[in-house]
Amino acid sequence: MKYLIALIFMSFPMTLQAKSYTPAQIIQMINDKGARRVVAELYANDSGGSEWWNHVILEIGKGSQEWLVVASELESGVDASTAEDLKAALSEAIPHNPAGVLAILKDDKPLLTIEQVCAFANFPQTEAESNKLIVDSIREMFKIKNPAGKRCLAVMIETVEHSVPFDKDI
Repeated sequence: MKYLIALIFMSFPMTLQAKSYTPAQIIQMINDKGARRVVAELYANDSGGSEWWNHVILEIGKGSQEWLVVASELESGVDASTAEDLKAALSEAIPHNPAGVLAILKDDKPLLTIEQVCAFANFPQTEAESNKLIVDSIREMFKIKNPAGKRCLAVMIETVEHSVPFDKDI
């Protein structure tokens, strides 16, 4: 029994440590190991539970500039599944920091383009969440007067024009 308790206490600090990665630490890990390996390590922790990856994605979705830089650096290491997570997080970051999101979108990066991220690549749980994200994103992007902001706004409007009714099972 005491071995079980010791095992639980030994694994608990690792979970806390994972959630305390800072953007600077992740950038350093990418510089040391490469983006592909860092993404694999973040995604594969806890027997495939991807707790670390989920934490990073959640932070990117909040839109702070430091985490947006992490998103840009991780882009070269993602696979199909993690790429969807990354695009969704960046879509969610738009209402919080539209200029910051636009600053990391580049046409030469296949996943981080205006067309990919501004087309609402997230998967909200409810129609209300979806509507809020769309309205807040368009409202904030409307304030960005540069060509990239206008292009992103056009992609958003086109996406809404061609959208289908909300269905959480899609």
